[in-house]
Amino acid sequence: QYERVISEEDIPSTTKTRCGLPQDFFNVMVAVSIGSFLASTAYSLLAPFYPTEAKSKGVSQFVVGIIFAVFPLVGIFSAPAAGFLIRPLGAKNLMLVGLIIDFLSTTSFAALNYLDGTWFIVVSIIIRMAQGLAAGLVETTGMEVLVHFCPNKERLGTVLGFLEVFEGLGVMVGPVIGGILYQHGGFIVPFLVLGPCLLITFFVVLFLIPRDKIVHNKESAKNLIVFG
Repeated sequence: QYERVISEEDIPSTTKTRCGLPQDFFNVMVAVSIGSFLASTAYSLLAPFYPTEAKSKGVSQFVVGIIFAVFPLVGIFSAPAAGFLIRPLGAKNLMLVGLIIDFLSTTSFAALNYLDGTWFIVVSIIIRMAQGLAAGLVETTGMEVLVHFCPNKERLGTVLGFLEVFEGLGVMVGPVIGGILYQHGGFIVPFLVLGPCLLITFFVVLFLIPRDKIVHNKESAKNLIVFG
């Protein structure tokens, strides 16, 4: 039976340090933190301008509330689902899938500028559901990556707290960024800026987080760090 693990040579090196952390683990933290920050930013980006745009397209405030609520509703289910899928699929792979979904859904928001009425509502709900799914994947797998790559388990609480800071920052600055971009470029600009940022983060995660390996013997992997 196969088991997915990280071997000792894949554990981040402790020879080089940055900010008191091994260089390789610092790189992993940067990749995960950026991903979580942008996933949270996608949640709050449209807060300053979406209700006004929706009203101009004949959407009631009640429906706008539902559209906003869909994101965390899907996240409630996608986060634990990601936890179950980590072992068979790998945490890094799931994070990459989440970032691609977030990129596609966020960029697709720009198309709403050309829709009205019922189609505007339906597409908005579908996109917010996709964003909620992506956020659940990215944030859950991000914690899993940090837990297993952290070289000093005594500092794990600090590391995870640092990740939570970036998630909170994303929620906090999202409306500010969205408002500025909307004011200077209109409805589509916030999404056409954030979308490519998510795509860049996909490649950051792809290259900075080590790949997992397959070993054939569970007994030989007993002392190795399980990842995925």
